[in-house]
Amino acid sequence: MPPSFRTPEPYARLGVQPVINAQSWVTGLGGSLMRPEVLSAMNEAATCFVDMVELNRAAGEVVARACGAESGMVTAGASAAGTIAVAACMTGVDRAKAEQLPDSTGMKNEVVVYKGERNRYDMSFELPGARIVEWGMLGAAAAYQLDAAITDRTCAVAAVFQPLLKRGLSVSEMCAVAHARNVPVIVDAAAPT
Repeated sequence: MPPSFRTPEPYARLGVQPVINAQSWVTGLGGSLMRPEVLSAMNEAATCFVDMVELNRAAGEVVARACGAESGMVTAGASAAGTIAVAACMTGVDRAKAEQLPDSTGMKNEVVVYKGERNRYDMSFELPGARIVEWGMLGAAAAYQLDAAITDRTCAVAAVFQPLLKRGLSVSEMCAVAHARNVPVIVDAAAPT
């Protein structure tokens, strides 16, 4: 469907001009355009109330099946997903720990992130009380560097999209190192990699 170059009424009332998106589906440009069938489903769903916990559980199952993942969860965006993922890695299924956040005293609270993948969104990892530990060098990374950054305080390794620098290690390689140390990997694949 070709883009419309007229300003939709809600934006015109606010004095906001549409832009041509030559970047991709990025948060700073509104995420993504929705297909008519999605808008139709949203319109139909908005006609009644449902239990949001039940809806989130069911939607997560659909996402997991579609992605071939063991589980899934719909969030308000990639930043919210990063916060929730880190909180889950810090607390596991311990409700008392979850209620303690953002005070992470006594928990594994370090998220290991490749130096070349740091960006303005990785602060979402710090919201639940985690601390970011960098590994590798800009433009260069090796498995031994990642392995050395993992300690008994590490709750997760994060693979974060960074288009300007080479990752050095693939997500599979990062998973192999982290999983050998029994550490989960969070993959932020919100933008094209």
